[in-house]
Parts: sequence; structure tokens; C-alpha cells
Amino acid sequence: RVCVVQGIILSSGVENYPSGAEMFEYAAEKATAAKRMGSVEEVSASVLYYLSPAGSYVTGDTMHVDGGWHLMGPLLDVPPHENNHPYGYASECQMKAVTSVF
Repeated sequence: RVCVVQGIILSSGVENYPSGAEMFEYAAEKATAAKRMGSVEEVSASVLYYLSPAGSYVTGDTMHVDGGWHLMGPLLDVPPHENNHPYGYASECQMKAVTSVF
């Protein structure tokens, strides 16, 4: 009924990356309005709100627990989609090849 979207969170998972927390601290400073990484406790507190009586009437909601990351715009450029055609799409060349057979 609800969704909690976390941002760059300082957790034990950062140890899995070669440059560790430093890389994420730099990214958080550049990409979030809060200019820092979030904590596991901050995300947990948000989830607890939804689980508590205070959140009993909330439904269909998305809570961004990301230090304002979602306000700062996309981190990555969207790649061009010229080659990502919908299912069933046939290029002009493919259509000519099919129609010339008939």
C-alpha cells in the first residue's frame, strides 16, 4: 500500500565497493539537498511511521527518504532510444523486404 524510496544510505553494503564509503559520501554531497548520506535509522524510522497507528490512513503513497536526491534531477543521462523499438515494430527496410516477397 505504500513505498519507501531510500537514497544514498550509509550501511554495511558500502563495504562491497572498492572505494567504499568515500565514493558514496562524495556522491551524496553532490547529488542530495542534505549534502550527506542518510542512515539506516532514518529509513527505519520512516518505515515505522507507516507501520504505526499514525500511518494507518496512508495508502498509495511514496515517501522519499533520500535527503532531497529526487529534487536534484537525474544522476544519469537517458540514453537515446532509436534502437529500442516496441514489440512488433518493423523498420522501413524490414517492411520493404516483407512486402516485396508478396
